[in-house]
Amino acid sequence: MDALHTRGETRLATRAQRFAVPTISTLIQMLRDENLTRSYRYTLPGSNLTLVQYFENKLKEALELYVILSQPTRFDLGEARIVALDLDEVAPKGSSSADRQTVILFMLSYYLLAGKFFHSLDDLELVPKPYQEYHRKRIEELRGSWKRMEIDEAHRFLLNDGAKDLVISILGLLNRESRKWKISIRLSTQDITDVPETLIEFLTSLYVMGVSAPKKAKYIADRFGMPGAAVDAMTSITKPGPHGSTMLCWHNTVPSDLLDHGTTWCVSVWSAGCPTWMSSA
Repeated sequence: MDALHTRGETRLATRAQRFAVPTISTLIQMLRDENLTRSYRYTLPGSNLTLVQYFENKLKEALELYVILSQPTRFDLGEARIVALDLDEVAPKGSSSADRQTVILFMLSYYLLAGKFFHSLDDLELVPKPYQEYHRKRIEELRGSWKRMEIDEAHRFLLNDGAKDLVISILGLLNRESRKWKISIRLSTQDITDVPETLIEFLTSLYVMGVSAPKKAKYIADRFGMPGAAVDAMTSITKPGPHGSTMLCWHNTVPSDLLDHGTTWCVSVWSAGCPTWMSSA
């Protein structure tokens, strides 16, 4: 790894690093050390297992349940600046084991996507000298630019019995420190009541693409202090079609809030057909 880094092969050095660190399987092997087993040879209350044996069994159980954690990752973001992860098939629902898996996969995805957002120059003290300049440039670039994290179908996590407390805690902390770390957060869900009050308190913009019933429009208008006309605007929002669709935007501005009722439509601006969303009041 050091040789690759010295030659400027940063990506190859990063891939080599994955095989230079212990895995869960390595930890299981370490548990069989005689000194360790001798030091913790007493059995747990109500069990015939020693602490080391119990710990080993739990690690083996984790490897069986979460194969993704059994070997060095092949997931490589490289220098990508825009990344999307689809967790639909790995974030199940309906049981305590499914909730547990959802929590683990959410945390793993959060680490992969946002782990580097919170590095500071003070962390360089923990980095070996040959690598400090590389990480200095990377940290300065990240700290100097705004980052955006978006969670679609946010109710999958916000309403998950096993995940919601952890997810709300993480998002709440991000909201409180978003200016410090230059992070913008967007949550998308079908119902505003899916979002807890602790997160709504930090809301700066709300985009309403439709409401299920007039009473839901009234709830939104009352909650955000919108005028009565906003209820009519929300209940008259049109579905997407050849001429676009209408939407209602609320922005928390000073000295007063701003409402925008307009139309969005898609215009292809890249040769690959990547859409740009336009708005007209």
